[in-house]
Amino acid sequence: MADEEGRAKLMPPFLSISSTSPVAAGFVALMKSIKSDLPPAEYKRILMETSRSLTYNGEKCPRVPDVYEAVKLISGITE
Repeated sequence: MADEEGRAKLMPPFLSISSTSPVAAGFVALMKSIKSDLPPAEYKRILMETSRSLTYNGEKCPRVPDVYEAVKLISGITE
């Protein structure tokens, strides 16, 4: 996308549930590849525990999963 002067415009991040659901599913798949025997509620707990808030151009998203922190946490569970 470009503005009226031809400069590239930054695209806003995907902050809706419909756009973040596939990303969260990918995070869970990554966690399951490390530790596959946890109940679904445990994967959700890990995602919630390792989430953080994000503000982008004045829009606040209260929970953004941090996959790096989630993988670190789940890796500790497997040790």
